[in-house]
Amino acid sequence: MKESIEDRINALYKKHGNITPDIIIEDAKNPKSVLHDCFEWDLKKAAMEAWRETARRLIRSVTINITMESHSVAVPRYVRSPEVASNVQSYSDTAILKSDREMAIEAMIYEIDRLETIVDRVRRIAIALNLTDEVSIISKNIASIRKKIA
Repeated sequence: MKESIEDRINALYKKHGNITPDIIIEDAKNPKSVLHDCFEWDLKKAAMEAWRETARRLIRSVTINITMESHSVAVPRYVRSPEVASNVQSYSDTAILKSDREMAIEAMIYEIDRLETIVDRVRRIAIALNLTDEVSIISKNIASIRKKIA
């Protein structure tokens, strides 16, 4: 029976006493490793993937200042474009989305979906750490926000 990815990562953790991306990559370089096919080994393609991820990070880093009542808030300038397919990388200016209520709601729903995914991970970690009460409040608040904007 072929070793699973989870089993391999657990074995690497046991071997090293911790797990890091570099440990995973080093193991994955071996074509016999179950992790090998999870990576792009064509350096040109891998570089392009890394550059795209850097570009995404740079796009997400751009903010604009919006003054609300008596204070100014730096908000993301660009968010994922709600009008494109999920497999397409495209960003829209929040100032433009603001003028189109339907698109603004779609953009917010996308962000809430991302947030729910993160909170679900936090919830599962909280279960492992016996801290679930603290997380349930967050989930309820997110559901309330979703209901208000939908």
